[in-house]
Amino acid sequence: EIVTNLLDLARLEAGRIELVMQPLDLGALVQATAREFRPLFQNANQQLTVIIAPDLPAALCDETRAFQILGNLLSNASKYTQRDGQIDLRVDLMQESGEIQVS
Repeated sequence: EIVTNLLDLARLEAGRIELVMQPLDLGALVQATAREFRPLFQNANQQLTVIIAPDLPAALCDETRAFQILGNLLSNASKYTQRDGQIDLRVDLMQESGEIQVS
């Protein structure tokens, strides 16, 4: 998986991956990704809390790549959080810039 991600990054930087940019409900994608990764957190007895701002506009992004990024974020969160730990995944709208922040 790491090799695939690195190859994708190299292709993207070389301009050989074309992103399919479209308006997307990022909150729904975050929820779907979190559901898919729940077994990982359950196996480590980790608590995942997803907090999504209620006023999110549609995000212009590539759904496949956004899912990949979110999956990497959640995988790393589990890997670097102790057993029985707490992980918070937040999606907020930055009022000043209008950008969406995932943390």
